[in-house]
Amino acid sequence: MFLKHLTKTIQCKIRMFITKSGPTCLDPIKLFDQWFTESRNFCDPRDMILTAILKDGSFILQPLQCQSYSNAGFKYYLLERPEFRKNKYAALTFIWPAKRMVRIEGITNGLPKHEIQQFFFNKIPYDEQITMFCFCNLKSIKNKEDLIEQIDETKRQYEKGKVPMPPYFSGHLLEPKNIEFYEHTGDTYQKRLKFLKKEEKPEEKNQLLFEGENGWNYQILSP
Repeated sequence: MFLKHLTKTIQCKIRMFITKSGPTCLDPIKLFDQWFTESRNFCDPRDMILTAILKDGSFILQPLQCQSYSNAGFKYYLLERPEFRKNKYAALTFIWPAKRMVRIEGITNGLPKHEIQQFFFNKIPYDEQITMFCFCNLKSIKNKEDLIEQIDETKRQYEKGKVPMPPYFSGHLLEPKNIEFYEHTGDTYQKRLKFLKKEEKPEEKNQLLFEGENGWNYQILSP
């Protein structure tokens, strides 16, 4: 009952993004910013899931945080797994209160090395730097005690401000090709709005496309 009441309270505080006359915003980055801002009071809206599709059709997921976003794309940093380096196409998924979700698909581009270093040394806490360094140097972990021992040893070796940046720590900017907004507004009713870059084609030939703003088209999808 409490969660149901909380959801209704949140929904009362947010704005509808599709009305009878159409979408209230024709620019997906501006709409994303609205949802992001509205979610601040209920969660950390930066939390997201990174998805990469591999050549064999399998996929891998990694939870992380979006550090910034703009018309250019969505910026994030991570301790990169080898599988991610083999694939430039990825997706980001944000799941927020009020049964809202945003999925962004696009091409990832590596950030300049100096920008990655600046983030690692200035934005990441010391303990997290130590943990990342240990993960990169451990091929396998026997147990929790083994990991704690390695962390303690690394702390004795590197004082604050002296932890080397792990070789697999990287930063990326995902350039969006399509952005889908999903909102569940009732027991059986969902609203889905998908934006595509003007050079992108819809998945089905007969799907209607409408002109958006700032180089985007959009389509209203069936639930």
